[in-house]
Amino acid sequence: MASALVEFDEGTAAAAGPMLVAPGLEGEIDAIRSHPALTRAIHELFVTLTQQQAGEGLRRFVLGDKARRLAFWTAMSLDAERKVDCGPGLTVNRFCEHLTAHGEMSRGRARAIFEFMRHTGFLTRVGEAVRGKAVVYEPSERMNRLCAERLAFGMTALAKVSPSGTAALARIQNPAFLTGFARLARKHIISGFRPLDSAPALAIFIGRDGGEYIAMHLYLAHLDLPPEERAAGFTFNITKIAGLTHVSRSHVSTLVRDAAEAGLIERGPQRISVTAKFEDAVAQSLATTFATMADMARTAIADMARAAMAEMPGR
Repeated sequence: MASALVEFDEGTAAAAGPMLVAPGLEGEIDAIRSHPALTRAIHELFVTLTQQQAGEGLRRFVLGDKARRLAFWTAMSLDAERKVDCGPGLTVNRFCEHLTAHGEMSRGRARAIFEFMRHTGFLTRVGEAVRGKAVVYEPSERMNRLCAERLAFGMTALAKVSPSGTAALARIQNPAFLTGFARLARKHIISGFRPLDSAPALAIFIGRDGGEYIAMHLYLAHLDLPPEERAAGFTFNITKIAGLTHVSRSHVSTLVRDAAEAGLIERGPQRISVTAKFEDAVAQSLATTFATMADMARTAIADMARAAMAEMPGR
């Protein structure tokens, strides 16, 4: 299968605006969307991500919403560019330029996220500072470990709907695979392609603090019911979810109210039920995410094979 990751000019890509579907992936997205194991794959991914996030509140500030998740992968990808392509690497200015290119955040917020990641030990300086030169940073061992852990969660779920997930899992402990995957993420970041944005209905969750995790908890509560009981709905403990997602009760309540107004859930006196609109949006966004991950995994594996061939004696 041809890769959707093609060469393009950074300036042209940024000016073109964000994309909802990566060119060349439509067929794979449709195949995953219709895969009988998709719901099971989504359930497994949501369980592992919510458990990880609940376990360490600090991670909410690194991966708590769309902007911070984008910042996380931008940092990883700029460092990978330095390691693979001998590029300039991760500097404050390049980090901010990537994150502000599509109007998704202000330069002030991008800079604040960078400083938070630096002060909490997720980013470290490369070498000594040289007067007149931009300081280059790299992900710390802690950040690389978090990235590898989350990538393993994603590939384990992907393996249920694509053989590319199985192939990636066989290489997940190889630092070259992690670096190669992160390097490929940069092209999507520059282009403006955001897999989860393929389902605009989820925007009320994705762009807000802890919103992605609150959406996951709602969806898991729905899936954990026997199929014949789902229409009747489930109880949703606001206090418990606030504690698990490290946000306030009022914030969770606001998101639940907004989701009801958007037609994603229905609220009764005691119970909440998920609507078909919510289910369809989750399926679309995760099918797009899985297809993107599969494409990147295949490309990273092929790049590793080419690099190994080039290093063989006599070549």
